[in-house]
Amino acid sequence: MVTRASTGRPTFANLSRALRPGGRLVLLVWQPAAANEWIREITSALAAGRQLPDPPPEAPQPFSMGHPDLTRQWVTAAGFGDVSIEGLRQQMWFGKDTHDAVTFLLGLLGWMLRDLDDNTRDRAVTDLTTRVKAHFGSDGVTYDSACWLITARHAT
Repeated sequence: MVTRASTGRPTFANLSRALRPGGRLVLLVWQPAAANEWIREITSALAAGRQLPDPPPEAPQPFSMGHPDLTRQWVTAAGFGDVSIEGLRQQMWFGKDTHDAVTFLLGLLGWMLRDLDDNTRDRAVTDLTTRVKAHFGSDGVTYDSACWLITARHAT
């Protein structure tokens, strides 16, 4: 488990304590949101024209380890060496068809629609449905995604 320091940055001290010297750390984390088509497309639709601020990179959020230089600093500061960060790109599956994917996405991010009036909410759902349809293919609904594969060795 990765916890957060009072600064909002992850702390790997608990992982460091759990591993014996030479133990291996392997993490798969999101690259920044800008590199992930799925989150850009989905949140753009559900924002319904609103300008939503990006969270700061050090804030606790799913993309907080997306900046490799910061992540390398955090991992190294916790006593890990031989840090490697490899970029991976892959299609991410959201459902077997448009209805399946829209239902899933509204369950995941429907909270973004809470403060909208009925007309704006309907427009946002229509926009989401249109975007999802554009990503439907023989494998279902897929979007590009980008992650970092982080490996390191416990140094002490």
